[in-house]
Amino acid sequence: MELENKIKLQTTLKEENLSQPTVEEIPHDEERPLPEGLRYFMVGLLVLSLVGVISFGYMRQSSVKPPPATTSADGNCKDPVTENRLRETLKQSPNDFATLMDWGSYNLSCDRNYAAAVAAYRQASELSDRPNSTNKPEERTEAHFRLGLAYFYNQSIPEARAQFEMLIQENPKDASALFALGSSYRDDPAKASIYLKRVAEISPGSEMAQLAQTMLDEFNKVTPAPQTTTRR
Repeated sequence: MELENKIKLQTTLKEENLSQPTVEEIPHDEERPLPEGLRYFMVGLLVLSLVGVISFGYMRQSSVKPPPATTSADGNCKDPVTENRLRETLKQSPNDFATLMDWGSYNLSCDRNYAAAVAAYRQASELSDRPNSTNKPEERTEAHFRLGLAYFYNQSIPEARAQFEMLIQENPKDASALFALGSSYRDDPAKASIYLKRVAEISPGSEMAQLAQTMLDEFNKVTPAPQTTTRR
């Protein structure tokens, strides 16, 4: 189910259609432009490296960003019509996976109701985890990834890390999960560097790898290099 034209679902951070396996890597010579949602996330992380606030704007799959005409002066894309439609749809079909994902996206990106986003994505994740689930593996992965982001926004860092770690265990080459997990360890540069370096190895030359390197450089600036003593 798609949000109405007041909310536009953008291209995936993994830069592939849901019909493609998530483990498939895009050849370097076919690298595509990075979604705007990730660009905002990158800028946000650079700012966060200076102020140390745990909050970012990052979505891998179907990043939600409203058309310019519907965005208010403060950048808020909250829309009562869309909100009411989603609420009514959930009342009629409380276990509809697509609607839960849309409701989570709306709360995460527009309403900034992070607790509601967590609840929506968690329910969607549980539905996709069921043995008799009809969801594709890519949809399940996406639900858990967004749940991790919602936890992150809601300041539930251990829970967010658990989601990203699970995805990495299932797919060690999930650069998006590695990047998000590394970013969650901003208070532990040594641990963050482990995951950020892997991003650069998996997606060399990509914008995500460039940001990972920028973050690593920032860590090096605040971490003094060991001094060597000169024997006289």
